[in-house]
Amino acid sequence: MTQRRVVFLVYPRFQVLDLAGPHEVFAQTERWVPEDEGYAVEIVAGRAGAVRACHGIDIAAGSGVQQCEGPLDTLVVVGGPGDREAVDDEELVGWVRAAAGRARRVASVCTLVMFVQRPGGQAQFSTQLAAQRPTRQPLRDVQAWVTDHLAEDLTVRVLAERAGMSERNFTRVFRAETGLTPAAYVETVRIEAARALLETTDTTIEAIARACGFGFAETLHRRFKRTLGVTPGQYRHHFSRSG
Repeated sequence: MTQRRVVFLVYPRFQVLDLAGPHEVFAQTERWVPEDEGYAVEIVAGRAGAVRACHGIDIAAGSGVQQCEGPLDTLVVVGGPGDREAVDDEELVGWVRAAAGRARRVASVCTLVMFVQRPGGQAQFSTQLAAQRPTRQPLRDVQAWVTDHLAEDLTVRVLAERAGMSERNFTRVFRAETGLTPAAYVETVRIEAARALLETTDTTIEAIARACGFGFAETLHRRFKRTLGVTPGQYRHHFSRSG
């Protein structure tokens, strides 16, 4: 029996805990199973070498994605505030899609495949948002209000007024405490809400787009594709629990 190959993909400003926890789970199997029945764990990045996490810790990637070839059993795209920049890296995203396809075909027991920006499960996304909870009460109040008013105007001006700050100061403080700009945070929450509705209801995509503040199905489609790498319809097909 051969070892199962597990590949962790990291990128600048990834979250160390999102790597360390799952990595340790796979790596520790050597304590209980024969060596040839465990997991061969690899860390890869856009380029081999040191990759700086979101809090300044450097992690060594053993190889770059172009050197990570052949079949694999499990692909884990590590989460973190740098994932938006990673999504804009066409070479990296292209490799993820190709590798995820190989992983789905090769895995025989339980394949964990995460698209960029941590879809795959509502709880995973919610955990990422909770980890970026600010310490200042006005900002936490704004976050709570955003969740309940997704279909409304959520511009920086509106959010800053609710926090009792100037737009410039609100933007600076919000990003410092959450790792995201206000606009990026709003879109993240809206995407999360859309994902939840796609997973748990039969509501039309047009209605979901309106309810989550995207306005039109075309806008939701475009943002979903850019953020998760799949369309709302494809996501519902793979992850819906309503049927």
